Amino acid sequence: MRILLVHVGGPFPPVEPLGLEHIAFTLREAGWNVRIFDIAVNHPWKELLARKVSIFRPHLTGVSIRNADDCTWPHCQSYAPLARQVVQILKKTIDTPVVLGGCGYSIFPGALLRYTRADYGVVGDGEHLMLRASAFLAKGENPGLPGVFCRKGNRVFSLSQKEEMRGPPGGRIFHQSRLYYRLGGQGNAEASRGCPYGCIFCVDPVIKGTIHRKKPPEEVAEELESLTRRWIAHVHMCDSEFNIDPEHLHRVLDEILRRGIGNKLRWYAYMLPMMLDWDLVRLMKYSGCEGINFTVSSGSEKMLNAYNHPFSTDDVERTARLFQRTGIPFMFDMIVGGPGETVSTLKETIKFLKKISPTCVGFALGLRVYPGTPLALLVTERLKAGETQGLYGYVHNNPELLRPLFYISEHLKEEDIKNALAELHSLPYPVFAPSLKKASPHAYTASTRLRKALEKGYKGAHWLILARN
Repeated sequence: MRILLVHVGGPFPPVEPLGLEHIAFTLREAGWNVRIFDIAVNHPWKELLARKVSIFRPHLTGVSIRNADDCTWPHCQSYAPLARQVVQILKKTIDTPVVLGGCGYSIFPGALLRYTRADYGVVGDGEHLMLRASAFLAKGENPGLPGVFCRKGNRVFSLSQKEEMRGPPGGRIFHQSRLYYRLGGQGNAEASRGCPYGCIFCVDPVIKGTIHRKKPPEEVAEELESLTRRWIAHVHMCDSEFNIDPEHLHRVLDEILRRGIGNKLRWYAYMLPMMLDWDLVRLMKYSGCEGINFTVSSGSEKMLNAYNHPFSTDDVERTARLFQRTGIPFMFDMIVGGPGETVSTLKETIKFLKKISPTCVGFALGLRVYPGTPLALLVTERLKAGETQGLYGYVHNNPELLRPLFYISEHLKEEDIKNALAELHSLPYPVFAPSLKKASPHAYTASTRLRKALEKGYKGAHWLILARN
């Protein structure tokens, strides 16, 4: 069976399609003939995709949607039209099933299946489901499997309501890793999937599940070593939060050191600003950690509670001091305008940031409302009551929330936000904050500086490249 896997990427810079590589590895191990096509690195992609399909003649095509949109207000870009174009080209070129998947698809399984007119959709971990679904489709049968959706006309139904979560798998095919490293400045890998925490706006538990599933440390280190053998020295770990299980993190770092690749590797990750001590942070330093991005959201205890974060401002400060002591750069991701945000809580945040002095700070204006999150439940209840204050974007006729909808605290006036952003930009370190009038430099698609730096050969986490240039 011939299977084509198409990657519909997100914003600039292009990212190696890690999930598709795992799927391709699994399918090839089963004996299928697999090819990968990424529209982000093939230009002109429409003509090249049609040619690829005409020559390869796949029996089945999987389309991975990494991002549904760039979740940046006020200039949010949706990638759903791009996914629909891909499906249209596939359907026009060859009459075989099209299966959607990926992180972006898993948020909107019914809506995106209807919108793109694809045939099936796989929610969550795709490696084992695609393998089993392809076996059913090869026999002309419906894949009645957990996590698979099917479209008949405008009707979309799940072939099974039971969720299946596995992985992460051990193998990948390293599809053009050097090309992505050259274009995007870093490789990628993952040590775990899933997040047990219930932060009100976060869609990761919807995409990857609430059960934290870990890859054996030996397999993680082997994958990282494979990247260094390909002369890829800067790697982003794609875990929701790399330190959800500190013991597992410790074992991964021990294995990196045991293999002697800590001096060949510079790695970056998202982490919780908690559950870290001096021994673990020092081990991170020795194993090649070059920078950590912490989802802090606010410097106000009231707002941390509103976001249902599992940490306090004391935890954040304690973590920051550990990283300052070791010299590992760190970034705070923050939010202006979450539920209950006021001028007073914004002042608390600014005061807190002046006290802590991270390497740099990124701010998002408001929150993208994604289905399946506690925030979506809050917003849905308000809409039922006819309350639209604090909602921006596609407020009406958007029941599945596929079109971007944002929440910004109704307690903040536009002048309050302008004043807060102006004060944020006066902080004595790099601040990536949105503009109410033009595309934000924190949205990498709009960053001329980042594009120029990558063209010059700079490598590493994009926030750190921007902070240093």
